[in-house]
Amino acid sequence: MGDIRFFAEIQDEDFPKAVEAKVRETIVIQEAKKMNINVSDEVKKSVEHFGIYPPDDVDTEQANKIRDFAESQAEKFHMEPEEFHKKFIKRSAERSAYQNAFFKEHLGKPDTHEEAEEMNEEIQLIVDGLMEKHEDEIEILIN
Repeated sequence: MGDIRFFAEIQDEDFPKAVEAKVRETIVIQEAKKMNINVSDEVKKSVEHFGIYPPDDVDTEQANKIRDFAESQAEKFHMEPEEFHKKFIKRSAERSAYQNAFFKEHLGKPDTHEEAEEMNEEIQLIVDGLMEKHEDEIEILIN
């Protein structure tokens, strides 16, 4: 629950779907790590680009959303907003990079929007297969 709450402000009634999504995401990440996929450069670039906490004097919709989310989440996790934002960006970038690399390795990179749509269906089939393959190993701990 804590890991799910770290990434999103979520209502209790939405937790079952969030848990399933987190499990599906995590199983792909674990498979990518087994393949020895290295995402450190991509994560570093993402943190450098997106990890800068917007200063208070920047009054754009995006900056305000970032600050509002970081302030709200930081309070829950007893962190400073800047610290939360940096950890959020790093963890998000890492999870995303592993998933992207895993699917790129298995499916290649789409050239068109239509190919991307077709790949989404293939991605679901791959993840469903991984879930089935590892169903006896999946253990959900809620604390």
